Amino acid sequence: MTGPHVHVVFFPLREGEPCNLVVLAPDTISDLEDSSQANLEEMKELMKNWEPRIQKLLGMVTSISKWRLQDNVEIENWTSGQGTFTMIGDACHATIPYLCVRSVV
Repeated sequence: MTGPHVHVVFFPLREGEPCNLVVLAPDTISDLEDSSQANLEEMKELMKNWEPRIQKLLGMVTSISKWRLQDNVEIENWTSGQGTFTMIGDACHATIPYLCVRSVV
């Protein structure tokens, strides 16, 4: 689901138990803050005017984490100077999930 400045993805992990609810939203983490500290009430407040199914899912959340997505500058050359090593795929760059929301993150 997408909405103003937010992208939500919900998917099962193992045989439908447990499930993962991912909310991509603008950064609220200060440079001095531990980015792993999350607040469920902050997420509920962010999502309070969303689809009722999201509210129901948030009511079932038992643990939460928060981290900052990084968008790094691409390097100029993925091959070593000797030509003996080349990085390809996701191993060679930071990948922002669901690139359709790249400008929001």
